[in-house]
Amino acid sequence: MALARPDTGVIIFDGDGSLQMNLGSLVTIANKAPGNLYYFVMNKGVYATTGGQDTPAAGQACLSEMAAAAGYAHSYEFDDLEDFAMQAEGIFSQDGPTLISVAVAPDIRLADERGGAPARPTEPYLPHTPEVVATLREEVAGGS
Repeated sequence: MALARPDTGVIIFDGDGSLQMNLGSLVTIANKAPGNLYYFVMNKGVYATTGGQDTPAAGQACLSEMAAAAGYAHSYEFDDLEDFAMQAEGIFSQDGPTLISVAVAPDIRLADERGGAPARPTEPYLPHTPEVVATLREEVAGGS
């Protein structure tokens, strides 16, 4: 989209786990160098949509440094909203691609806690990750 519409700023919102599973996208974006692309990564340190498992190297890997090494024009790391607010105008005035990693608190809610009806209520119940892990622990401890 950013390449097709160079006259329009394009903002991407992504999760840290999603980006870590697709690190090649950093090099691909840097290679195409869309000057109007701002890639926000919500850095939670967990895979929130699958039950809250830690992402690889949570708290150790620096996504903004990975973006810089891949060839992004600019990359930032924020853990304070006020710091971002003070720099936002300058960030959006620079040519990109730009990656902005923002530390956020994880909000882990299972599908039934997010509201709305299940996609296919007639299908059999499938246990969520925490239940599966607890069952496996019980089976291992019990020797089953």
